[in-house]
Amino acid sequence: MIVLRSYRVWAGGMALGMMFISVDRAVAQSGTMMSQTATFINAATAPSIELEVAGSKSANTTTKIFIEVGTDGASASPPADPNLPPGVRFRVSKTGVAMVSEFTPTGGADNTTFANKIVVLTKGAENPGDPRGLYVLAIAHLNGTSAAETWKVEITNLPAGHRTVASIDQGVFKVLTPTGVCGGGTTPPPCPGACPPGYICQRIFRPPWDELVEVVIWPKWPLPGPPCLSCPPDWRQPVPDGFDRVMVGLAPLLRENAPLGPGRAGDIKVSIDGGQAVGPVFDVGDGSYMQLV
Repeated sequence: MIVLRSYRVWAGGMALGMMFISVDRAVAQSGTMMSQTATFINAATAPSIELEVAGSKSANTTTKIFIEVGTDGASASPPADPNLPPGVRFRVSKTGVAMVSEFTPTGGADNTTFANKIVVLTKGAENPGDPRGLYVLAIAHLNGTSAAETWKVEITNLPAGHRTVASIDQGVFKVLTPTGVCGGGTTPPPCPGACPPGYICQRIFRPPWDELVEVVIWPKWPLPGPPCLSCPPDWRQPVPDGFDRVMVGLAPLLRENAPLGPGRAGDIKVSIDGGQAVGPVFDVGDGSYMQLV
């Protein structure tokens, strides 16, 4: 007898049935800039944004750059805090000034590098109770600006798989590096995936058994063909009050990691806590099996 001990799953559900809503490997962009917003991923060279502050700012006005960093392909809201490693640096420079101001992910303030300027980097300054991956870089113009100023912000040592989205207040983005749609090689960098690690996501697919269950758990991609022309009669029994039906997909392996193969449903035993099996293990016919729970 073969007992299922552990397996990898990908799960999702809807109130009235399961629909797989996944996508092909996402074509994200290595860098896209507009006048007020910009987005980029980590690249072989440090991503950087140049911005321009107009030459008519009055004293004590402030240019703010909002910089949000997170995992590329993230879909949860609110997002998880990326917890950037301490080696990440936010480097701020100004055209005509030889020195630069550099900040760690914990932020800081600098009132000496740039004359009549105060530069402050704060994590979650706009929402201190929920900082997550949001940074605010504020440049205070103590004496205002009589001529246009060009500033540059670089983010170095950004970990792989991270995306940055930036917007600006009282300024305009002028240059972003790198830009362009991602592709092969390093210029532009390879496309990051929006698919969960370890899986090859499929296009939208509605399985034929979705009318029978509320959640499907399936560890093997791509999905096998529809088996429901011969669904076991037990699957059509009413669902008891207080319970949901879950379809579990199994792809059993032997001890030597060879596939169990088809025709072995009677050798599979599924142990269930907090529920019960609905009908026997179903043989899909390609070496994978289903158990309605």
